Amino acid sequence: KTAWDDLSTRGQFFTSGGLGMVFLDEDRKLVDISRDGHDFSNLMIRYGLLPSDPMKDAVGKYLGAQAYQFGMPTEPHLFSHYEPKTRTVYISEFDGNVIRISGDRIERLPNGTDGVLFKTPNNCQPYRVNLDKLPNIAYGLRLTPDSLLRKYITSQVDWDEEQLTSEQNQTLFIVQMLTLFMRGVIRTRPLVLLTGPSGSGKTMLAERVGWLLVGPDFQAVDMPDEKDDFEALVTGTPFAVLDNVKKFRNSSSIQSLLMITATGGGVTKRELYSTNRQVEFAAQATLYLSAIQSPFRGDEVANRLLIFQTLKLEAYQASAEIMHEFTAHREEIMGEVVVRIQNILKALHHNQNMSIGTQFRMADFATYFLKVASYEGWREEADGLLAAVGESQGSYAVEDDVVVELLSLWIGVNPTKSAERWWSAAELDAELRSAYLRAGKLPWNEGDSKAMASYIRNHQDTLVKMFGLEEGKDTHMKMRKYRFKPSAEMLFRLRDEVDRRSEPQMENEAHRLVSRFPDAEIPLDKSDWWGI
Repeated sequence: KTAWDDLSTRGQFFTSGGLGMVFLDEDRKLVDISRDGHDFSNLMIRYGLLPSDPMKDAVGKYLGAQAYQFGMPTEPHLFSHYEPKTRTVYISEFDGNVIRISGDRIERLPNGTDGVLFKTPNNCQPYRVNLDKLPNIAYGLRLTPDSLLRKYITSQVDWDEEQLTSEQNQTLFIVQMLTLFMRGVIRTRPLVLLTGPSGSGKTMLAERVGWLLVGPDFQAVDMPDEKDDFEALVTGTPFAVLDNVKKFRNSSSIQSLLMITATGGGVTKRELYSTNRQVEFAAQATLYLSAIQSPFRGDEVANRLLIFQTLKLEAYQASAEIMHEFTAHREEIMGEVVVRIQNILKALHHNQNMSIGTQFRMADFATYFLKVASYEGWREEADGLLAAVGESQGSYAVEDDVVVELLSLWIGVNPTKSAERWWSAAELDAELRSAYLRAGKLPWNEGDSKAMASYIRNHQDTLVKMFGLEEGKDTHMKMRKYRFKPSAEMLFRLRDEVDRRSEPQMENEAHRLVSRFPDAEIPLDKSDWWGI
């Protein structure tokens, strides 16, 4: 009770999701009343209670129960917060101060201003933006040649341009990265997947974002083996880079937590100091994943991914030198971020009533992106970028999928036939078993139309993105039917894909096709012929 009375005069008690907290006025710091909390242990030392002292746990239980009952409800934040009612962004500087950004003002204020409270994670190093010397930047999301974000982050790798151009990769990377500094402007948090060979700089690219947010001590970590360790990671830090994520492939519980993190959900754990009740912890972290190869498959995961592919670097620099150079400019880079956020807020306010229709699964991410791009005058480029991202998500979800390979060849050979006619699942099954399609064998028994229909249903988003799948219903036969109407861009990709097959094999197959499949659209003139 002595500790309760003393802390009540030095600050204020709060509760969130069943967890008690105390906000100390002298250092503007919010402390979890938690058995394992580093800050709480330090606070108890002031009362002569060491971490190993049993009395420390007794005091913690009392304070936790009192805070749960009498504390003011709040929702604490780790790094940034967007308040929609006032269209204001708050960013913690980890020193008891926050930067408050609105459409017409940027200012530094104490933590707790406007009732917005920030915790300070243990690994976060303070910084201080020079608000008197902010750069003059006209854009929020458009990446200009002189941008510090380009210079120190996105230009430091060689981008694989198979799916997106280098400029598209860099733009998308910054569009996503800036959401970290205005948490809440969109609800979903796309998972960032960086792939490429060893020596491509993909992990260090992600670490640069961590150096900016958290400070020079930030490092990527291996993917946790245990569910509890993963939960602790995503609830206790604003940002994490997971290296070597190949183990995700067979871990359904970890994949489930990934989905919770991407959608802004929470996890439930038991908290001793709140009288052993279940406590809801928000999944605060935005995750960047680094892998040599794609670690998991399926539409549900792929639709929440932003995928960036990198190439092996031709020259290397010591990582310590890179980190020191970057952190020397951390506050300057943050100055650019602050100005860009203000420009984004202006754009979102101006286009607040704009209706955005999109097939992009993470609709709020697309809406935020397109509203800002529209305001800045490059909406058409942004639409094209999102379309390319959707296609890359689809390719990722079905990489090494024999059904997609067969569909690619079939539609590439017969773009008109596959588009003008409606096909039943049984008819598609028969078409994809045609002798001239030599990409592989369907993974179910011949004539199993239910398996074919189930595959289409489970991969519908991907098939729409990759092949322009349309679905209809035959009311007379009481069955679903399908056709494929790929866009010009999709057709170009399909033609490029079939061109990779060996020319001698294609010539022989083409001549054989003429007699067996007279309606197949395959010219025999090699100069015009682009695939089977």
